[in-house]
Amino acid sequence: MILSLKEKVEIRAELNDLSIEDLNWFLASANIEVEINTPAYYKVFAQLGFIESKDNVWKPTGLGLLLFGNRPQLIYQNALIRATFKTKGRGEEIITIEGAITRQADKIQKWYESHIFSQIDRSHVEREVKFDFPLEVLREAIINAIVHRDYDIEGAPIYFEINDDAIIIKSPGEPVAPLKFEQIRSFSAPSLSRNPKIMYVFDQLKLVEQRGFGFLTIKELPDKYELPLPIVTYDAPYMVMTFPRSQEVAVELKDKDLPPVLNAAEKVGFRWIQENEPISTRDYSSHFNVGYKTAQRFITKLKTIGLVIDNGESINSPNYKYKTIKIHHDK
Repeated sequence: MILSLKEKVEIRAELNDLSIEDLNWFLASANIEVEINTPAYYKVFAQLGFIESKDNVWKPTGLGLLLFGNRPQLIYQNALIRATFKTKGRGEEIITIEGAITRQADKIQKWYESHIFSQIDRSHVEREVKFDFPLEVLREAIINAIVHRDYDIEGAPIYFEINDDAIIIKSPGEPVAPLKFEQIRSFSAPSLSRNPKIMYVFDQLKLVEQRGFGFLTIKELPDKYELPLPIVTYDAPYMVMTFPRSQEVAVELKDKDLPPVLNAAEKVGFRWIQENEPISTRDYSSHFNVGYKTAQRFITKLKTIGLVIDNGESINSPNYKYKTIKIHHDK
């Protein structure tokens, strides 16, 4: 079964377009004892789907070029990261991260380490540099974007932005079936990759663990770092993950897409429904300790302005509940 066009042989490339250093890195990490350009090497890499014989000539597949190419962007111009640093009073800086996708995580990490604000912690005998946002979370999030993105969407790179309020990662591609957007948004998606062969290489290189989307690290943000969870939206063709850099900014970002007819308390109520859907009127009444009719009026208001719908059950059914309608953030 072909999951991506990049699994096919790339007729515009040759084996010498692959990096010997990167190939040996993978072979050593994966404990594959073969030498490059030997029959055993051709067999193993053909089994992995990274090279293919075309008219009795070995050529890399698109995946092989993405993973081990000296410069795959000569053919796949979208296989890169565009990084932007925006801050008040200091202008804007833009860079492009290219090269084999297995090397892009280290390159972008060096860049964002130099742009995330840091300070020296002198409370220990050995001085420690602390950043205002956990680097391990950003690294895992960007690696997830590299591994799980859709490489078949032309003209769509990964975008990585640091600004005063948030850190934003945009990765091309909808959730891969049967995953649902709501599973991604609630950080409950199981381990399922659009690109299992890419995932395998990253796992062998100890760049990522085979555990889905790295949500275990991300879900630690509130308890371990006292930072809010990221806001996940879909702005076609991008899955957008926005990491607020403070609780205050998180509230502003979450509320900016809600209509002004909702007051502060109603916005809190809507967000609770969004996080716990589907819910019944009685669920809302019980959670917020308000009368049933008060809860009913509020949910009716949300239905009227198009923020919630019912689940299609009979109104007299005990299973009659409400769910929110997906809200898209502005670009």
